[in-house]
Amino acid sequence: MQNSILDLDNYDYGVPNMMTSLAVIYNKKIFEELGIEEPKTWQEFHDNNMKLKEAGYLPLLMGNSDCIDWMPRLFWDQYMREVLDEDPLAFENGKIDFFDERVQKGLIEYKKMYDNGFINNTIFVNSGLQSQIAFIQGKLAQYYATSESLKYIVENKPEEFEIDSFPLPGIAGLQPVV
Repeated sequence: MQNSILDLDNYDYGVPNMMTSLAVIYNKKIFEELGIEEPKTWQEFHDNNMKLKEAGYLPLLMGNSDCIDWMPRLFWDQYMREVLDEDPLAFENGKIDFFDERVQKGLIEYKKMYDNGFINNTIFVNSGLQSQIAFIQGKLAQYYATSESLKYIVENKPEEFEIDSFPLPGIAGLQPVV
């Protein structure tokens, strides 16, 4: 008998160590310059992104083009956590799909971030290194960083460059889950 994706007993499991980031690192100088504080709510995060954009900074990027679905997945966790807690394979087994209102809401929120200029089209094509360079050059104000990219940033940033981090607020008010 051929293994099915739903036959969970035939798989090895592990904990990812490169894509499990719920913290945003940021350029402290830019935040101080604009009078921005670490956000505690999604609305504060949105307002900060608007101020960063209006000041000419790219507000936010992720590690690289390999994780373009990461943001919608964070939104889906917020909008349908109870479904995914009950059945983590709800997408795979068809219990939820792209016609689900909550899935669409997550995609719409992701699109709003793009339409508002909080992320740009480089999110779909850049390498992690390109994002890291933009961050240490001061063009990018906030960055979802994995441990490897954070290491590069710390080792290559100018001496006067200060970074800090904050936990990403949940769009629906729930604490993000690792």
